Amino acid sequence: MAQSIAAAPRLIWRSLGMLRAVRGLIVISLLLGVIASSLPYVSAAAFGPMMQVVADAGQGGNLSGVWELRGPLVAREDGLLHSVAGSVPFAVLLATWAVSLVLTQLMYFVNGWVGAKVEQILVVDIRQRVHDHLQ
Repeated sequence: MAQSIAAAPRLIWRSLGMLRAVRGLIVISLLLGVIASSLPYVSAAAFGPMMQVVADAGQGGNLSGVWELRGPLVAREDGLLHSVAGSVPFAVLLATWAVSLVLTQLMYFVNGWVGAKVEQILVVDIRQRVHDHLQ
């Protein structure tokens, strides 16, 4: 048991050496993962102001007039993003929300494809090493 624990760092370094062939794909996968993980926050941030504009149109009694209304790009004018706190048309809020939702799914799909490509390259490399070792 103690020998296997002591050998673990050596095995990890040896395994990391096999990742040289897919280093670029791993970096791309990490970047896609970060983007895909942050996009749901963009859609949630756009949803609040968008619903506020819809509520304002509903209060006015003309829900179809929501397209002429404007809303804040961010919820707080005194917050961290106060420089972009100006009002934007409802269509911009709707487009930001919809595009972030679609992009999130697209990023997860592309990230899954990149992960599968990494696995494929690693499996081929491992098979080749085993074959060369047995020969």
